[in-house]
Amino acid sequence: MDASGNADGHSTRIERVRGLDAIRTVCAFWVVMYHFGGPPLTAGIDRSTLAGWLIGGVYNNFWNGPAAVIVFFVVSGFCIHYPFSKDLQIPSVFAYGIRRYLRIGIPLAAVMVVSTLLGVSLSPFHDTILWSLVAELVYYTLYPAILVIRRRGVRWRWIILTSFVFALSLVATEPSSKEYPSWGVGLNWVLGLPCWLLGCELAEFVGRGGTKSGSIWLWRMAVWGVSIVLSVLRFHSPVGFPWTLNFFAIMVAFWLAQEVTRYRHRPPSVFLEWCGRWSYSVYLCHVPAHALWVLLPLPNLGFAINWLMFVTFIMTASFLFYLAIESPSHRIAKHAAQALCR
Repeated sequence: MDASGNADGHSTRIERVRGLDAIRTVCAFWVVMYHFGGPPLTAGIDRSTLAGWLIGGVYNNFWNGPAAVIVFFVVSGFCIHYPFSKDLQIPSVFAYGIRRYLRIGIPLAAVMVVSTLLGVSLSPFHDTILWSLVAELVYYTLYPAILVIRRRGVRWRWIILTSFVFALSLVATEPSSKEYPSWGVGLNWVLGLPCWLLGCELAEFVGRGGTKSGSIWLWRMAVWGVSIVLSVLRFHSPVGFPWTLNFFAIMVAFWLAQEVTRYRHRPPSVFLEWCGRWSYSVYLCHVPAHALWVLLPLPNLGFAINWLMFVTFIMTASFLFYLAIESPSHRIAKHAAQALCR
């Protein structure tokens, strides 16, 4: 997903918003680390001591994957709405839907086939991958109707506030739930909707030329620090992610405004931006790639080398999947949308 034009046969080309792909790269890496463990910096630490216990405990909460998914939601809302943030109108709703569904659906179907062939149960996908992608599909479907409401003069704050009420009401049905996707693929989208809508509001703010100033590294560290605190709360208190991550999304929206402003005047990391183009493949492939990894007859070369080899394998498999499946799906989606607009 990008913030350029031609999203659905739209003839006006909108300048790409720099920096978002780099953020996707970091978030995809965070999700992988959350599921399979970060660099083995604390391997062998003596956790019977107070210092070892504190260091190990803090490090275990460094990689808050669900918080990274929230960032993905905000970025997604931004990218979907940005091309339409001025006119508040989609030239062809049908072509828009076809393009969005094909771009997300073809790679998803392919990775599910590959996972089945590898003998990977799809149940982990419901908890780690599928729920968020189903939510995305719901948001794409709702977006044209939301755009009609916005075009009638309803401000984003009221739309977002309404979605917050529904989301928190859902959480209240199971207040002790710790995991964000605790309501199944049929209802989890309700919980994540406020995060996605915050991205839409951010798109209009940026489209109007809005700017934010401040120390970008202070914002980055603050967002990371809060994500660590929320992870600690999830694992060491009664307060789970469903109660906290939607409010975290508000902070994320303000932080992303800083990022977008920053990269108007300076180029982002070329490497991170390039990796961000196939971050969706990383998100899709890291679970089946791990299943394949554990089947390989590899020698034990120690914590550090094992970890580096594993991460390299995950990224290589994801990039190959991007070349074989995701990138062609973009072209298929684009051509299908253009054909429907003729």
